[in-house]
Amino acid sequence: MCAVMPKELLSKPLVAVGGLGGSGTRVVGYLLQELGFYLGPVLNSQLDNILFTLLFKRRDWFASFPSEDQINRTIQILVTVMHRGGEAGFAGLERVERNNLLHQTRGLGVDEEKFTQIISCAAPDMAQHTAIGWKEPNTHIFLPELSHMLPNLKYIHVMRHGLDMALSRNQQQLVNWGAYFGIANIENDGLPSTQLKYWLKANHRAIDIGTMMGPGRFFLLNYDQLCQEFDLEVRRIEEFLGMSLNGAARHRLATQIRPTSVGRYRDAPQHTFSSEERLSVAELGFSCTV
Repeated sequence: MCAVMPKELLSKPLVAVGGLGGSGTRVVGYLLQELGFYLGPVLNSQLDNILFTLLFKRRDWFASFPSEDQINRTIQILVTVMHRGGEAGFAGLERVERNNLLHQTRGLGVDEEKFTQIISCAAPDMAQHTAIGWKEPNTHIFLPELSHMLPNLKYIHVMRHGLDMALSRNQQQLVNWGAYFGIANIENDGLPSTQLKYWLKANHRAIDIGTMMGPGRFFLLNYDQLCQEFDLEVRRIEEFLGMSLNGAARHRLATQIRPTSVGRYRDAPQHTFSSEERLSVAELGFSCTV
């Protein structure tokens, strides 16, 4: 039997933010906070929604990707908890199922304290918030099901320069989901070419899904462009959301832009990336000149 989302939850706007780890999603999470969004019952220092992590970032799902029905049922729990609190969202799960969630995600951003806080969280006080959303990089993995099950969802996908990302130490998504994208034998690989292959496949997939979502539901943010033209890119996000930051909030957001690793690929040996790889990155809107 397929999960069915309560109709009253589909009438409320939702915004989600995702992308590869280290792509700059935290800045967009901060922007949503400044706009008054409720981002979840428990957040980490990167503003990741730990509820999403608990539900979707499971070790057994890395080994064998879940069925559409499993994902849809999990989405229903996510949205119910976000609107109505932990007691309502987890009501249908037996204690053993709840404990298995903790077991599957322990060490991946979830611990006993966060787990208890999530299970017992109250519904958000919407008198204190403008809307509901979440930020968690792995969101893009489940975008087909999220966009289908939640027609009220708007999604912001953050994309950072592929050659810079390929040189990053943040390889967690590649290790976790590489097999799902047909990239095998990547454990402890560390090769920039392998990381770049994941970057290309994951971002092309997200863009393709975004195109199918229809007008007004998908926003592609180039993090490098945000660093270079902050005001222009923020205005574009505001237009997408139909909301505006005040001057003080805009200033605070600007202080969150810390492009310390932008352009690091230029310091790598020229042979690190082939001309074909550089062209593939350039086709997604990034300059690859040395």
